[in-house]
Amino acid sequence: MKNNANIVIAILVLLVLVLGSVVAYTFAVKPFISGYVTKTYNQGAADALSIILGQVQQQGYVEIPLGNGKSALNLRGFYSTNNSCLKLFFVIKMPLALLAD
Repeated sequence: MKNNANIVIAILVLLVLVLGSVVAYTFAVKPFISGYVTKTYNQGAADALSIILGQVQQQGYVEIPLGNGKSALNLRGFYSTNNSCLKLFFVIKMPLALLAD
């Protein structure tokens, strides 16, 4: 009987450790990992935007190829005269054959 009680106690301790690990992962480890992923994603988006704006300021435009390779998104910048800020407008360039599909 004493041996069975030791086995039951060992199983219960193991169960408490497993459930404690699940709770720790859910509330501590997972938010830390997703917070890192979100920060990294936001930094990548900020870097891409700064590169695009840098090219617009230097060249006056930037051409971003779209998925099929035959069309492109053309971003052109101009400075507003009333508040001297850079404004962007875009043109999508694609062959007429793509519009017929």
